[in-house]
Amino acid sequence: MIWAADDERAASGSGAVSKSVSTQLRLNSPTAGATYTVTAMHRSTSSSVTCWFDTVHLRVDPLA
Repeated sequence: MIWAADDERAASGSGAVSKSVSTQLRLNSPTAGATYTVTAMHRSTSSSVTCWFDTVHLRVDPLA
């Protein structure tokens, strides 16, 4: 399952100081027992602006 980037699902911040942001997404279609790769991604609105992850926590909780 591959999802394209979508600003509606994004955690975002702006300004020159550090930010702590989060977002969550509920997936209804994963298969029980299957293996999935979860990847954090970032983008910038300008080539002169940099952004990066300092500490990333990706959590996947199974819903029974």
